[in-house]
Amino acid sequence: MSQERSYLDTNIIFHRKLSTKDIIATIESAIGHTFTYCSAFVVAEHKRVFLQTMRLLWVVFKENDSIDEVLKNIENHQWRSSQEKDRCMKIFNWFTANKNSTKDHTIAQLENMIFSYDSFHFGDIDVLESEINCPLARIKINSRKELMNVSLICPLRCSISDFLRNQRESLIQVQKGIEKINHLQLVVAILKKIDNNPEDCDENDCRTLADTIIILEAPEDFLICSNNGRDFNPISKALGKKFLFIRY
Repeated sequence: MSQERSYLDTNIIFHRKLSTKDIIATIESAIGHTFTYCSAFVVAEHKRVFLQTMRLLWVVFKENDSIDEVLKNIENHQWRSSQEKDRCMKIFNWFTANKNSTKDHTIAQLENMIFSYDSFHFGDIDVLESEINCPLARIKINSRKELMNVSLICPLRCSISDFLRNQRESLIQVQKGIEKINHLQLVVAILKKIDNNPEDCDENDCRTLADTIIILEAPEDFLICSNNGRDFNPISKALGKKFLFIRY
């Protein structure tokens, strides 16, 4: 393991810094003394998923008088999925120490994290260039003014379709490798659509294909690390890449 180069996915990068001590210890033990890497696409995905949630929490805390009111707003927010809500609650619990912190302290903690996001999460990780070149990867928030004004939503136009066109042969490999796996049928359907016309790929497709893109961008001799073995294992296998399931 000590000679491996580890390629970390979005969740691993987040949980190895902001999680319970036992989970952090599990991740660090699995990674060992390897050199750690991720792609700029992972950084972009990280900011779209986690940084966006932190900013939403910051806004809710600023607009309400108590932690209980913040919880009510989280409950009533129009979430895209239960996963997004669960993610927000997990971040809420971390920053409030399970409701034991004051509102002002939590706001300060959120601001400190947002302003130091890159150095905190990616300071000891080598970030590899991504062919997708998503502008979200380059976003930095250094002030309260930027915190409100910087866009963290996907750009109207990016090079995802160009990337997928260049990766056509690999995408066919993935499609064939997972076509009989029930829970990956949406991925299969999108891959078939892209095979006919890469230009049809939109923001929702990019989100669904995020795991596939992360694995595609992993260098051949790197060890891909994720806690999502259900998706990462079959896709990595289809592409002939090494995968390490970190269970926590």
